[in-house]
Amino acid sequence: MSNWIKDHKSLIATGVLSTAAITLLLKYMSGPSKQLNKFGGITLEKILVYPIKSCGPIELKSCKLSPFGLENDRRFMLINRKENRYVNQKVYPMMSTIKCKYSQDGKYLIVSKEGLEDLRISLEPLDAADIDPSRVYKEVKMFDNISQVYDQGDEQSEWFAKALGNPDIRFTQMMPVGEYNRNIRVHMAESIDASNIARFKNSLSNSCHIMFLSQATIDDVNVRIEKTRKEKGETSQAPLTWDRYRPNFVFSGCTPYQEDDWSSYTLGGEVDFQVADYNGRCPIVTVQQDTGVLDPFGDDEPLRTLRTYRLSKCKAGEKTLLGQYIVVHENMIGKTVNIGDQLTNLKNGFESKYFTKVNFEK
Repeated sequence: MSNWIKDHKSLIATGVLSTAAITLLLKYMSGPSKQLNKFGGITLEKILVYPIKSCGPIELKSCKLSPFGLENDRRFMLINRKENRYVNQKVYPMMSTIKCKYSQDGKYLIVSKEGLEDLRISLEPLDAADIDPSRVYKEVKMFDNISQVYDQGDEQSEWFAKALGNPDIRFTQMMPVGEYNRNIRVHMAESIDASNIARFKNSLSNSCHIMFLSQATIDDVNVRIEKTRKEKGETSQAPLTWDRYRPNFVFSGCTPYQEDDWSSYTLGGEVDFQVADYNGRCPIVTVQQDTGVLDPFGDDEPLRTLRTYRLSKCKAGEKTLLGQYIVVHENMIGKTVNIGDQLTNLKNGFESKYFTKVNFEK
């Protein structure tokens, strides 16, 4: 334990680790691994939605659950009409600087970017009776499947085309229920209900309904990144915050990577979730979210460090795992999650059937 403090005293002094995180980490370092999931007081610390895929988040105090996850999460999307494909921060890292917020009455999404006037977007659900067939994209290419989206018109699309500097950018949203048919990723669906892989519909998110991560894990990754930089004689940089990982839920009161073992849990005493699988991270985690710069220090962090102890293999090749996905069951739709909700009914023992196991505690 004393060696751990010695190795990371600079991080403690500069505030990279919170007092609560230090306490939990010390408890983690001093106890046997079998006790990792024995701590109580795990709390939902942050709720985040990303109304426009790959753009900025909205931090909420509470959020209603929909058949696709959190209400309005990844409901809208930018596409390249020439390629008939979605676009994201891997191609346009400056998308992270497009900020979103709700209007005070909750009826509009207000989108802003430096140098442009704010854009107001109605959040009224699309009515199938009002759909113009000429504005429907039936087979937009996604990460590993297709989606059906509706063009929001020239005024809104031109705003985003200016923001990204590409006249072929179009702004779209999910087609209405009944006209939209996109499932969560197959291996995640099979993990939950192999007999009905079309059971869970997905928003415009790449993989699944809701992604979660703990603050203790984020803190520990920062410890390891700092150690890597020190060993390589590199300049110390500011610690990474949750926005690099783009989670929907951030939990406090955990030990690092404790969430790796979770298979199901309840929030607020009544909202049940089931884990679908781990999150194999992509280069978007190297985008500095406040500046929109990909890999700003040329060191591929946090992926460089994560590969040293979180590398896994799957059908798609090698992936670094961080965070987990959960699904919203049918009987949970319409319920609400709130900041401060306590995590209860925790069941452990999750094992992925898709990713090879890594040494999560290394």
